[in-house]
Amino acid sequence: MLILLESFRATDMDSFGSELGLTPNFGKWKQKGIFFNNFYANGFQTRHAEIAAYCSVMPNYGESVFSHYNRNHFLCLPEILRRKGYSTSWINGADAAYDNQLTMFRKIGFQKIIDRFDFPSDTETLGWGFSDEALFEKWIKLLDQEKEPFFSSALTTTNHHPFDVPEKFQRYENRSVQNKYYEAVNYVDSMLNQFLIAASKTKWFKNTLIFITSDTSNYQNPQKPFSDFEDFVKTRSKIPLLIIGGNIKKPYQEKRYFS
Repeated sequence: MLILLESFRATDMDSFGSELGLTPNFGKWKQKGIFFNNFYANGFQTRHAEIAAYCSVMPNYGESVFSHYNRNHFLCLPEILRRKGYSTSWINGADAAYDNQLTMFRKIGFQKIIDRFDFPSDTETLGWGFSDEALFEKWIKLLDQEKEPFFSSALTTTNHHPFDVPEKFQRYENRSVQNKYYEAVNYVDSMLNQFLIAASKTKWFKNTLIFITSDTSNYQNPQKPFSDFEDFVKTRSKIPLLIIGGNIKKPYQEKRYFS
């Protein structure tokens, strides 16, 4: 399984030294898996992350591969696993047609695509799509019905401008965009935790590796001014990567650099 958390940058997470206390749950799961201290995004938009994550192709900084070069053939991870007998699926709480994902995902091996049109019409909406809570609840139900072995990937949406969260997650009186962003980070951490707890109780968890990362970093201002250009680059590109699952027996921290 591969989870792409929308715009979830490393510098605002407790596990990377932030003192805001926004991601306590991620820190707990970190103690149960393989945690990468130095992992970096391959671009600044979701479509760049998807071609990199699923196909091991460095993103094109002209026109998007997904929307403009979809006649090209890429042998990607979902197709490789499908040929080996895996059922493959992708889920998101927004419209999968955005950036031509709907066409490309079928081309690269995703057999089943679930998006906003597969949710009940009264599902909680936050910003660009249905809430991450609804997404994760839908995903668990999907996975429980999937034929094993399976490869499934989810893309969250709530941690995207305008950073709307349910009232109980609104922790700041000042409703600035920056504070709303922090609230969204905290919300995603909580929803991810709920999902992982539910997943850990399933029959398939012990045979499954779950890769938790982000599509991109985030353009919001840093918590403190950049100290130098290296600090700027890290803030705008460093993202988390945590691998958990039933077969991982002890925690480990990887300090080498990856993307």
